[in-house]
Amino acid sequence: MEMSQESRIIDGKPWVCNFGIRIFALIIDSLILGGVGFVLSSFFEQQFIQLGDLAWAVGALVSISYFSIFNSSLMGGQTLGKNATNIKVVDANNKTLSFPRSLARYCIFSIPYYLGSVTASSEMMLPFTDTIVSFLVIAVFFGTVYLYIFNKVTRQTLHDVIVGSFVVNLNSAPAVAPTKVWKGHLIIIVTLASLLTVVPAFFSEEETVDRLTVTQEILNDFDVVSSSYVASGTRHFSSSETGSRTTTYVDVSVTLVEDDVLNESIAQAIAQEVVFSYPESIDKDVMNVTLSYGYDIGIWSNWNSKTYRFNPKE
Repeated sequence: MEMSQESRIIDGKPWVCNFGIRIFALIIDSLILGGVGFVLSSFFEQQFIQLGDLAWAVGALVSISYFSIFNSSLMGGQTLGKNATNIKVVDANNKTLSFPRSLARYCIFSIPYYLGSVTASSEMMLPFTDTIVSFLVIAVFFGTVYLYIFNKVTRQTLHDVIVGSFVVNLNSAPAVAPTKVWKGHLIIIVTLASLLTVVPAFFSEEETVDRLTVTQEILNDFDVVSSSYVASGTRHFSSSETGSRTTTYVDVSVTLVEDDVLNESIAQAIAQEVVFSYPESIDKDVMNVTLSYGYDIGIWSNWNSKTYRFNPKE
């Protein structure tokens, strides 16, 4: 059972700050990082485009450096957003974190965002990697959101719990040793994350996924293609005028090596290759081919895209 957190009240504020302030501080920090990304893109746009799927690493390096350094004792446990909202990161003894501890804290927090990017840009994947990655992404994302909502005692999210950190109001201090997070929260997080990882596997169409992966590999061999993604499925529509209807589709997203998204002949060639390598696409109602050119470094992105719609039977 959870116990209340005793704090010394200073200027009407308890030691542990509420989640609303933390979110506001994170918004400020995100805007600042977006500004840094914009400036970097002004000088290195072509280099980011050439990096392709690996461009995310640039934003990751900037974000990791920013949050790890500023949230540590090197900068008083305050990012610019936390400084603006008068909060900081400390340990159970109300001391700021060492840099390695602050680094670990942010890396855990950023798992859902960056781990997917790592696996998406890696061609060397072990058979069980997808399951491990899925569990980590779901567990960290769900655990963070869950604790934001339900951990009203210590106000720690998952990365705080793991490294033993607290986000507190400036110039306040705990009256007693901080209460530990209720273990029931952690059991719930692990249990639900496991279910959310395993259950979808029973409903996945592995054979179709494998064939689509082969199609993606073929498209990636095109000289004009930097990367591609192919998905197939069913969409359900409902309206008062037309009633309910179902449409089967193949969606193809292609990143080009040159800014040639208005070239419909490229989209047609890609559509023809998809039909050839994935014969089941002929039975679909529609094929959408999206040509894109640009970059995404995580903290800033710039894309030029156009979608072409084809009838696979034609």
